[in-house]
This record gives sequence, C-alpha cells and structure tokens, in this order.
Amino acid sequence: MPRITEEELIKSVREIPPLPQVVVKSVKLINDEKSTVNSLADILKQDQGLTTKVLRLANSAFYGFPRKVNTVNEAIVLMGFNTIKGLVMAVGAFGHFNRKSDGYKMEKGELWKHAISTAIAARHIAAKVRYPDIEQAFVGGLLCDIGKVIIDRYLKAEFERVLVLAETQERSFVDAEQELLGFDHTSVGEKILEKWKLPEDLREAVACHHKPELAKINPQLTWVVHVADSLTMMLGFGIGGDGLFYKIDTSKAEALGLTEQDIEKIIDELYEVIEADSDNFMNLN
Repeated sequence: MPRITEEELIKSVREIPPLPQVVVKSVKLINDEKSTVNSLADILKQDQGLTTKVLRLANSAFYGFPRKVNTVNEAIVLMGFNTIKGLVMAVGAFGHFNRKSDGYKMEKGELWKHAISTAIAARHIAAKVRYPDIEQAFVGGLLCDIGKVIIDRYLKAEFERVLVLAETQERSFVDAEQELLGFDHTSVGEKILEKWKLPEDLREAVACHHKPELAKINPQLTWVVHVADSLTMMLGFGIGGDGLFYKIDTSKAEALGLTEQDIEKIIDELYEVIEADSDNFMNLN
C-alpha cells in the first residue's frame, strides 16, 4: 500500500487547525507599520475571551509590570506591538498543543509544556545574544513543533515503526520520520505556518530548527530556536518519546557567539526561568 505523501496529507487534512480569525487579523495588523494602538485594540476587543487572556498574561509575573494593566489599549502601549503578538500567538496556539499525543508518547499538556518552555527559552537566549526581536524568537520557539500536532493526529499507526527505527539504529527522530514517512514534523510545520500566512523567517525557523545550518533567510532566529529547543529537551520539559533520540550538540551555539561556558550559565538560568514563568501560560482555557 503506497504511503501518503506530505502534499496529500496537507490537502486531505481539512481540519488543519486554523488560527482564530481575531489572531490572524491581529498578527496582520501588527505587521503593518501603519497600524495604530486603537486599530489593534479594536480587533482584539472583538474576542472577549482573547482579551481576558491577554490581560491575564500581561499582568503575570512573566512580564513584571509594576502596576496593574487594566485595558487592552494600555497593554499595547506598555508592552509594544511585538510583545502583544507573542501573547496573541500563545493564546491562539494553546488549543492545538494542549492535547494528548499518542504518537509522541506525551500526555495531555506535555506538548504544550514543551512548546511554551521552548518559547520562554528562545526569548531568554535571544536577549542574551542581543537578537533584535525577542518576541519573534518567542513565537518561533512556541511553534517549532506544530507539525507534530498534525502528524500525530493522522499518522499514529506509523509511529511505533518510527520509534523502533530511531531506537535500534540510534537515529534522530527527524531522520526516522523522513525514512518511514517521506517527510517530518518540521516540514509539515512549515506548511502549516505558510497556510496561516506567517512570516517567511518564522517558517524557516520551524523548517530548520533541527538543522539550523540550512537557514538562509534569518539564520540567527533559526539558531536561537534550535538552541532553545535543544536545551529545553536537555532539561526535560515535555520531551515525549522522541526527545530521547536527538543528539544535542551545544557546541553549535557558537553560531550565536556563545561559548560552552555561556551555555552552561544559560542552562543554569533556564531551569529556574522556565519553572517560574511557564505556569503563567499552562492554563489558557
């Protein structure tokens, strides 16, 4: 029986999870230099649930504002458009990640735990290397494994074979996916972000986060996401069954100007940072 191709998977999956329209409109507006605080606030206010969650996160310890943020307009002014984009994307992505993943051997909440931990780690690392848009790094880390949601939902039957191949031949999970499926979660994730009309450099970061040396559009963003994902797995935040099959080479962080001593320090910081901050994002129902 011929295996399904990646293109057939994307075309046949009518239920590829869409981002809520308010999220799509908000991100489009944020990316428009002519947008105003009021125009963005008007979009966000169309969804009371989204507004409530954005304000809850804005008032969390993660952002640490000294006074309470009471309105969406105030949140946009204090936090800036890019930070609001990260919040909106986190709220929009929650429903897609917060589910049980049988194929990747993750209980409900574990895939989201890894996603938000990687986002927090990417934001932290981006600040360390002076990447100019730490909130973009947050979104890249958040979405880097979105392809797992689709593959797990529609190709569960293949996963025992993928796991066995990775384990018996000591192969990375991405390589095992490629051999048995003909594609992997990174390429599927890239196509989902393309369907969602997200920027090209974010799509590249998702597509190349296990092979960052292939990035051409925005290599620094891809390297930040790669290191964040690697360190998050190393620290054990929602790694699932596939987390055991990635060879983590922290020396690759040299591409970001980080020494091994820098990485050791970041590892020490990250565990505390993720433990402290991820709880703010864990329940966005």
